[in-house]
Amino acid sequence: MPVLTEKISRLSRADLLKILDEADVPVGPVNDVAEILADPHVRARGLVSSFDYPGVGEFKALGLPYKFLGWDNPAVGRPPTLGEHTDAC
Repeated sequence: MPVLTEKISRLSRADLLKILDEADVPVGPVNDVAEILADPHVRARGLVSSFDYPGVGEFKALGLPYKFLGWDNPAVGRPPTLGEHTDAC
């Protein structure tokens, strides 16, 4: 395993994906958050939302990755700040 790890570490992600694809290995990239938010398919499906977060401003987030025809899909809302709902119980 160390030899394989060392050889793979010399390759860029694009080169590794190309080599594996050419060898008919089912493969796909593991995207980071910035890549996911910028992905054309993700955007076309309307999965990128945003909300205003106190002290941060606009914060982009992913909506639910599945859609149901004829169903109101929930909007992305901001998470509570630390202790925001503590006294509400």
